Amino acid sequence: MLYRVGALDLDTVSGTVRRDGETRDIKGLTLAFMTALVEAAPDALDADQLARTVWRRDHVTDETIRKRVSLLRAAVGSELVRTLPDRRYVLSADVTIIPAGVAGDQHAAPDSSAEPSHSAPDATSPAVVGGTLMRRMMIGAMAMLVAMLGLVVWAGLRAGDAPPRLVNPETGDVLEAPGG
Repeated sequence: MLYRVGALDLDTVSGTVRRDGETRDIKGLTLAFMTALVEAAPDALDADQLARTVWRRDHVTDETIRKRVSLLRAAVGSELVRTLPDRRYVLSADVTIIPAGVAGDQHAAPDSSAEPSHSAPDATSPAVVGGTLMRRMMIGAMAMLVAMLGLVVWAGLRAGDAPPRLVNPETGDVLEAPGG
């Protein structure tokens, strides 16, 4: 998705931020932090929402969030991110979705029909729920794999208690081992 955020263009597909045609050096968690604020605009996100969306954790320290805000402000300008009471953060610029027809030319200005974005990811949004569901499914699959591996090892150890048997594949008769 391509967004216009004040004088910035954010392309969430390629993970790039441009101002006046020049790419800004915003990567990793700082880019994820900016994307979360953009997708939530015009609403503010609190520290817990940011922790779940950006870090994929239930909690991160206030210092961690302050550091990320500082890095984002240094990269795009201090006026873009506002800190609100109760550990909340919001963008001070208008956010506009750039239509698909314009998205092919990332340097083009959006047309006047572009609508402001009002979709805020919350704990029940498909992106958040999908990430949590996928993580739970992977953990469940790994637990089943470990259980099956344990069963195979246990069965192998139990089989070591009995002497090996030789079976004639044609008749199914049990043969005696040589020397026994």
